[in-house]
Amino acid sequence: MTNAKDDVDELLKSQSDELEDIQTRLSFIEESLRTGAYRRSWLSRFLNHRLVANLSVATLGGLGALVLGVGIFLLIRGVQWRAALSDLRAEPGIQVMTVRSIGPLQKQVIGLRDPLAPNPHKILQRHNIAPGRVDFQLAEYHSLNTPYGRKRQEEQERDLLELRGKVIEVAGTLSEENRKLREDELGRISQILLEMRFPEAMKKLNLQYDDGVWHADGQLLANEYEDFKAIAPKYILNGAVDLDNIGNYTQAKSEALIAGIQSANLLDLDYAGDPAHVPCLARLIREYDALCVKSGTSPGRIKLVLESNDPDGVVEKVHEIADKLTDVALLEQTRIRLIPPLPVKGKEVTDRLTVQISE
Repeated sequence: MTNAKDDVDELLKSQSDELEDIQTRLSFIEESLRTGAYRRSWLSRFLNHRLVANLSVATLGGLGALVLGVGIFLLIRGVQWRAALSDLRAEPGIQVMTVRSIGPLQKQVIGLRDPLAPNPHKILQRHNIAPGRVDFQLAEYHSLNTPYGRKRQEEQERDLLELRGKVIEVAGTLSEENRKLREDELGRISQILLEMRFPEAMKKLNLQYDDGVWHADGQLLANEYEDFKAIAPKYILNGAVDLDNIGNYTQAKSEALIAGIQSANLLDLDYAGDPAHVPCLARLIREYDALCVKSGTSPGRIKLVLESNDPDGVVEKVHEIADKLTDVALLEQTRIRLIPPLPVKGKEVTDRLTVQISE
């Protein structure tokens, strides 16, 4: 009995302690509500949470707007640059050979420019591209079959023909006994006129007067060759002209370069496992392109021709070689064209990838 009573007393005591603890907590909450401390604490936590959320939304919104703005700017700049490059290529006095990026929003343009052609920076300014954004490396050249070339040629011919007429007029007044002296003077004047009209061509030719006939031999670029043979006789003041021994250097040199370009198998590898002929081929292509530009002719199209029993097995390697040749030869991305290969059937062939230059 005594033990039961003790258990009941202990239970009542524990319940009394729990009740006191609950009453203490209720008193604290009541006091907090009365003074506003609890309310302020809850409100502060709520406001802090909302502030952080708003700041996060604002930050993400700002970043999104920044990314969108940069994307739109780059898109517009790309459109402007493509239009400007198209105008540069359309300008007859400017030959664009290579375009490459040299920094953020900066490009380098390598090519040729006729002295009479407009400033390329002014062409870019029409498309809102500042001069500092483009580094032009344009070598000077005299274009042919362009408005500038024709203007320069017309001015030269007008001045030289006027001089020629005056010389003939003066020579006609000389007496017959001075005929030999007159012939020598006319010969020297003829050579001077030719050197003035064809300064570069005359450096490459050997011109001699023999028994009443002017003989010329040497090698000229294609544009010089055509012009010299068509126009030179106008400036010869005495005797006949023999130009049959003048050779077309462009034709002979381009044929030799094309033969070298088309002879290599681009699938041959060196000791390091890299395409062995790409560096040499790239050099020959650059030399061929420069010759064509200097001669006033259009470079031929570059085609890659694959011969294989199983083209699908090497097509990935072919694309890698095409990309590497484009980079090393400093070619436009669309310059090289890959001819769709067909499997060779009926005989075993060694995989062969060659370059073909076509009109």
